[in-house]
Amino acid sequence: MAEKRKKSEAVESASAGGKRRNGYYPLVVTGRDGPETRHLPSVTTIMRCFGDPYPLMVWGAKQAAAGVYSHFLRELMRRVEIRALLSDPTLPQALNEAGIAAMNDERDRTARVGTATHAGIEHYVKTGKIVVDEVEPVGVRVAVETFDELWREAKPNVIFAPEMPVYSLRHGYAGQIDIAVELDARTCAVLQAHAGAHDDTIVPGVHVIDIKTGTYLWQNHAQQLAAYAEALQETSAVAVKGGLVISIHRDAPSVVDVHVFGVNKMRSGFEAFLHCKALWKFHKQPKWHKEQEAVYGNVGDGADCAVGGSGSDSTGRHERADCGHEGSEDERVRAGGTV
Repeated sequence: MAEKRKKSEAVESASAGGKRRNGYYPLVVTGRDGPETRHLPSVTTIMRCFGDPYPLMVWGAKQAAAGVYSHFLRELMRRVEIRALLSDPTLPQALNEAGIAAMNDERDRTARVGTATHAGIEHYVKTGKIVVDEVEPVGVRVAVETFDELWREAKPNVIFAPEMPVYSLRHGYAGQIDIAVELDARTCAVLQAHAGAHDDTIVPGVHVIDIKTGTYLWQNHAQQLAAYAEALQETSAVAVKGGLVISIHRDAPSVVDVHVFGVNKMRSGFEAFLHCKALWKFHKQPKWHKEQEAVYGNVGDGADCAVGGSGSDSTGRHERADCGHEGSEDERVRAGGTV
C-alpha cells in the first residue's frame, strides 16, 4: 500500500538537501502534504556493492606481492641464517601484514593523487585557472595542465557546473555528475581525435563527462554515466546524447584518452544499472540480513557490500562510505583506474 501511495503521489518540486552521507543523498521533496526529506542511495553506493572490477583486484594483489617481497628481502639481509628466517613462526604473519600494508599505502597514495587531480580539474572548469597545492605530487599539476590543453582545444560549452547534484525520483537514486557539456560539430571532432578506433562516434548535443585518473576502462563506467544521464534528464529536462570518460593516466599524466559511450551503450548501461539497483535493494532487505546472521553471526551494516573497499569510484575516488560504512565524505580512489 505504501508503495502504491508513493507512486501515485504528486510531487510539486524537489531539491538537493545537502551532501552525501554514508552513501545517501538527502532530497527535499514537496508534495500536497508539504516538504519532506528523503534519502536516496548514490549511484556509486548501488554499484559498489558488487565488488571491485577484476583489474583492480589484480592491482591489489601486485601491490601486496611487492610488499611481501620487499619485507622478505629486508629480513633476509638483516639475518645471517636463511634457515633460521624460514623457520621463524612469526614470518607468515609478518609477511601477511607487510603485504596488506603495502597495498593500503599504495591505495592511499593513488587516492590522494586522484582526489587532488579531480579537485584541480573541477576548479579549472569553474574558474579557468590552474590552482594546485604545492604539497601535492608533481603529477597532479601535469594532469591538470594536460586537461587544460584538451579543454582549450575543444572549447566545449559547459551547461552544468562540476559536481552538480542530480537525482531520479522515478528510479530512486541520486549522484553528482563531474561535468555536463553541450558539444558542437567542431568540438566533437577535437574530442574524437583523442578517442580509440573502436569507440563510438561523438554526436553534437549534451553529454555527461566523467573524469578518471587511470588506464583501465571498466564496464561499470557505462552504467555510471548512463545513471547520471538519466537523472540529469529527469532533473533538468535536457536530452542527453551520450557520455564521455576523459581518462588522464595517473602514472603518465601527460597522456589523455577520451572514451565514448553512444546512445546504444548508454541505453544498455542504464538497463544494467537498474538490474544492479534491484540486486542492491534485495541485499538491503532486513530478512536477508537475519538469514545471514543466523548462519554467519552478526554481519553488521556492511553486509550488503562486497569485501574489499577501494575502487570510485567512484568513481579516482574511493568511497567506503557508499556501502553504509562510516568514512570520509570524499575519499576517492580508483586504484586501477578514478572518482
